[in-house]
Amino acid sequence: MLQTLLIAISVSMDAFAVSIGKGLTVHRLRGVDALKTALWFGGFQALFPLLGYFLQQRSQVM
Repeated sequence: MLQTLLIAISVSMDAFAVSIGKGLTVHRLRGVDALKTALWFGGFQALFPLLGYFLQQRSQVM
């Protein structure tokens, strides 16, 4: 449980740092841009654990 919590914190800190960097480069924030950024972040945050799970399952079969 502790390992999962630490991974979640590190991933969220990474996303927060990238969000700050992106926010500093935007001159005028539009809702569409915020939505696209959120979907990209959310998509990759969901994709990587799923990818790891399926790769781990595949390695057990081999």
